[in-house]
Amino acid sequence: MNIIYLSEINPYKWNGGGQTIERGIIDKALSRGHKIINLTPSDDEQMIVRSIFESDLVFCCDMDNRPTVMKWFSPNIFNIIMQKRNYVTFSNGYCDVCRKDYTPCNLTGKLNCINCPAKDELRRQFFYNSKFSIFLSSLQAEASLNLLNIHKPYLVCTPDADLSMFKNNNLERDIDLLYLGVICEAKGYYNIIEYIENNNLTGKNIVWVGDNLIGNIKYGKHIAKIEHNEVPYIMNRARYFIQLPRWKEAFSLSAIEASLCGCELIYNENVGALHPSEEFYVNKENPHSKLISMEDLKNPDRYSGNYDNLWSTLEKHLS
Repeated sequence: MNIIYLSEINPYKWNGGGQTIERGIIDKALSRGHKIINLTPSDDEQMIVRSIFESDLVFCCDMDNRPTVMKWFSPNIFNIIMQKRNYVTFSNGYCDVCRKDYTPCNLTGKLNCINCPAKDELRRQFFYNSKFSIFLSSLQAEASLNLLNIHKPYLVCTPDADLSMFKNNNLERDIDLLYLGVICEAKGYYNIIEYIENNNLTGKNIVWVGDNLIGNIKYGKHIAKIEHNEVPYIMNRARYFIQLPRWKEAFSLSAIEASLCGCELIYNENVGALHPSEEFYVNKENPHSKLISMEDLKNPDRYSGNYDNLWSTLEKHLS
């Protein structure tokens, strides 16, 4: 297929977790013989429109990532894509569903926000008319569609992990508790502090890695940034990896990578990676369980071949 891949952030110029997933999906499509052109709002709009109509498939990924960049696709582009009709949406988070960072429902508790996605008819129709809406977990899918107030089938594409990097190297585990990611309220900072205090861990070796949006961190050591190739090393040094987000995490690949490195996980039900998906993987022992088992979570087979499965499904139904 000739595919136009539209995203607000070029995944080959940025290096966030979402962009890592995007590169894996694009590279897999190329390896299967598809032709892909990646365009962003920085490209000429007439060229974008022409490419949309010349393509076999429009792959729309995080097209409305407003908290991150200052240039956006115009409403005209969304309307033209819907005229094309042969398009899919793929969401790494909630930016395409709600224009507020992390969604205002989480940060304010308001249930009748004037910016509620359910009131945005263009956004609702864009998701509703897509051939497939693709998410990273069933938790993310259900939260997104509920916010949009639409009901439709969806696909789940669990991310692949780099199994050559993320594995248990049997190092000394001198870090008692590790958090990796953006340090903020929505990601669960105050939940983690409460957990530390309630479990008498204040004197333990606690390490926080990531951008700090909180200010002074109450307990432990903060490391602002480490290179991607250093992440497996610090995970192999940690006994426990903690993820207690306030809002429903789309997936949390870092929790999976930590698990593959041998960490025990401290988590809550808002971690999307823990929710089974019938489309690409189910808990074989109990397919109706709300959360997958820890044994299944550490199974490397869950984190390879998922991009192949995704493209196989799209080729079958859209070619």
